[in-house]
Amino acid sequence: MQITQIRNATLLVDYAGKTLLVDPLLAERGAYPGFAGTANSHLANPLVDLPMPLAALFDVDAVLVTHLHLDHWDETARRTLPRALPVFAQNEADAQSIRADGFTDVRPLAAHGDTGMIDRALDSMARVFGTRRAQLERMLVGTWTHDWQRDPFSRGAYSYAGVGGVDAHKELAKPLQSTLFFAGEATNGEQTGTVAGAIVSGRRAAAEVRRRIKP
Repeated sequence: MQITQIRNATLLVDYAGKTLLVDPLLAERGAYPGFAGTANSHLANPLVDLPMPLAALFDVDAVLVTHLHLDHWDETARRTLPRALPVFAQNEADAQSIRADGFTDVRPLAAHGDTGMIDRALDSMARVFGTRRAQLERMLVGTWTHDWQRDPFSRGAYSYAGVGGVDAHKELAKPLQSTLFFAGEATNGEQTGTVAGAIVSGRRAAAEVRRRIKP
């Protein structure tokens, strides 16, 4: 697998011979006003230029839209991406909005349910580790999923530090009994609430696992 960060949450993911465009923010630099209520609300978005021609981002196998915020699915993406590209959305409500822009192959991931997610995860792990799925199924003790979009407390929101919680990310990142390791943007104190923070935290957790396996 190869992950290329384009800017903000926009990624290119190359895996198993396929290329996935994630959360396309495709407008020219400075096309949108800054986000109100943030530390850099005076800065226009996107903050940087695209590192490649716009057309180069059209040569993908599918698009993944995690949600419909402007910085994850902007007007330029809605207007310029090829309408026949498969687009994966988190739920049917988002899928309907994307279809309204003229996209003809929109697939809501939530429609597959927990069983479908686990099924795809096992297929993915079998490819990553080069083993048979049946072997993974024999080793599997149990599964658990959580729908953050439906969670009544988070409602799909990003994490943020409350009053007195400036060091909370350090506690969230602590492994349990050197056995269970944690990653996610909430465990990164410098880039909380961002894809970049999630990626950095994943690398940190992976390094912790490696040190545990090979001290």
